[in-house]
Amino acid sequence: MPPDRPDAPGDPRDPGAIEAVLFDMDGTLVDSHPALGAAYRRFVTAHGGTPSDEELARWNGPPLGAIVAGLKEAHRIPGEHAALLGEYLALLRGSYLTDARLMPEAAALLDELRARGARLALVTSAPAELAAGMLAARGVADRFATVVAGDEVPRGKPAPDGYAEALARLGVPAHRAIAVEDSVTGVRAAAAAGLRCLGVGPAGAALTRAGALAAAVDLAEVRELLSALERGPGRVLPARTISVVVAGPPASFDAPLEEQVAARWQAALAELPSMHDGAIVIAEAVERGEGGALRVVAGLCRYRHFVAQRRGLPLGLRGLGVTALTVVHHGGAALLCLGRRSQRVTQYPGRWELLPSGSVARSRVGDGGVVDLPGQLLEELVEELGVPAAGARLAPLAVIEDLAERVVDVAYRLDVSADPAELARHVAHAEEHHALDFLPLGEVLARPELLRERAGAAGLVPTVLPLLELLRGGG
Repeated sequence: MPPDRPDAPGDPRDPGAIEAVLFDMDGTLVDSHPALGAAYRRFVTAHGGTPSDEELARWNGPPLGAIVAGLKEAHRIPGEHAALLGEYLALLRGSYLTDARLMPEAAALLDELRARGARLALVTSAPAELAAGMLAARGVADRFATVVAGDEVPRGKPAPDGYAEALARLGVPAHRAIAVEDSVTGVRAAAAAGLRCLGVGPAGAALTRAGALAAAVDLAEVRELLSALERGPGRVLPARTISVVVAGPPASFDAPLEEQVAARWQAALAELPSMHDGAIVIAEAVERGEGGALRVVAGLCRYRHFVAQRRGLPLGLRGLGVTALTVVHHGGAALLCLGRRSQRVTQYPGRWELLPSGSVARSRVGDGGVVDLPGQLLEELVEELGVPAAGARLAPLAVIEDLAERVVDVAYRLDVSADPAELARHVAHAEEHHALDFLPLGEVLARPELLRERAGAAGLVPTVLPLLELLRGGG
């Protein structure tokens, strides 16, 4: 296993501060896809073409002018662009303003954000005429401090022009704002403008691969993610059962990006030669099931890609890790185990954390793409603490999405019988940690501030306190 879990570069400024939220319109705030699809099909059919759902999906995001130009070329439609654009716009007017509706929770979310002091902007590929008409017809025009339409900027999405213009009008720096988008095109536009972005809608895995911090199924979950970002680095999803399934091929990048990855990897190896470029599992989406079940949709990449991302190369990857809240039973006492990370590691150097923990290796992917998380964690137990896996007891606790660091941790409670002194001697010869501490579990549950007091100026890794709160809540 590599000596450090993968992550992405965190903004050194407060990642939780959100002064402005910038929304896409179609598919995000407005359920307009049926109306947009109807206009697309009528236009293509009227010009002798054959419409398809795949083509319609490809044109989710760009401005109307780009859509018409693309369809004109793809279907060899004769005529002047301006005339075809007018025709398409007329088709949209016929159904868009009458049939499209606000997404459930849209108005409530806008009102809640404004009540909390956030400034709101709409950044849409739709023409100004349609955008203004839609907002007015649905009674939400007054919620927005500004609206930037597709025909008001030189370049449409995925170019950053619309988002850059909205930020300029609001007078808010990009690191104090966040975008909400339903399309890969939109996510890339937001990222190009320096914005964090949350994805929403059915294409969750594609949105996180494009660079979204996380993907929500609906606006209610967007509200949850925004609240998590304001409270701290991410959100905690308690679970009774947790499964991880690798559902796609390994992540791949074009040659210029791979060259940049290689350069950053070599620089990292010069600092920490023990790193190994193994295949690791990445998180693409977290899905909720019934009865407290969580399913992580996963993919694969090389460890060097995460190192390059940590060093500033935007690759849209989210690391998948396992971590345990370990309770050591010895002499009738139940002790919470904490480890202090070495100053040599690149993520959270010197901080106190729960252990064992680590990234998830490709070797843990079995039949049907199912990932053996307990096996991975027990391997980490032997490696980091020197405790035999036999007799260890595991129980799932939660999935933690660290939205600032782009890491998804699958967390368990781990109970072991061991001598704390033996564990400390094992860690003394390890590379990733240089100290252990053991605190009485009952005292920590009764007074969680003991952890902060023990960590002192070194601080705690962000997963520690949320997992302890879960354990307290569960009795």
